[in-house]
Amino acid sequence: MLHRDLRRGVCLIWVFLIIVLSCVNTSYSFAPLTPINSFRTTSALRSDRESPEELYAQAAALRAELSELSPISPIAPPSPPSPTHRLSVSIGREKNTWMSRRWSSSGVRIPFTLDCTFTPTSLLQSTPSARLRSGYDSLKTEPQSYEYNPKTSALKFSLNVLESYRFRDCEIYATPLLFAINAYGPRWYENVSSKPGTVCIEQWGWNTGFLRKEKRIVGTFYVEEIDERVRRRDGF
Repeated sequence: MLHRDLRRGVCLIWVFLIIVLSCVNTSYSFAPLTPINSFRTTSALRSDRESPEELYAQAAALRAELSELSPISPIAPPSPPSPTHRLSVSIGREKNTWMSRRWSSSGVRIPFTLDCTFTPTSLLQSTPSARLRSGYDSLKTEPQSYEYNPKTSALKFSLNVLESYRFRDCEIYATPLLFAINAYGPRWYENVSSKPGTVCIEQWGWNTGFLRKEKRIVGTFYVEEIDERVRRRDGF
């Protein structure tokens, strides 16, 4: 009797498993894949709707529209600010200078002017060259150092001369020209002294008793605000 019940139980379990497996297979049955060749691409559909002549006509019309468009002009860089001051420099032999005896011994001087703008941090040079001989010649320069001492009201800056210039026995060497002048007030860069300042260069020498770089005076300069009077006097 017991063996008969066990057999019935095993049979019922097998029947239950068969039913469950059949349900799983039917619920997760996959549809057959569609062949790739049955899909039609967009270009194929478009080619069916439009003939090659129509496509060529559309391309020609698009090319004509593009040719009518004006090219984009490049953005121009901002123009530098107009200069506010003019440096009038006179290079030549000065009293008590340590320059060699032959340098500018005849008394010949080389004057030049340079338009610039003083700012709190730098000297802005309006042109890459200074005007020599009232603009008939030029001297290539570029700003270098720039320093202001509020305690002594001393403004010091330098212009690097890129090419030397010679007139008779006076010569401007291709070396930095060191300028020193006074400037006053909280807006000192707008209130530069109208009195003459000094121009020096550095050269090695023994004038102090031992070999070192010495500052030697080579000329004077003064600063003026650019206005109609200055333009009328200088002609530019």
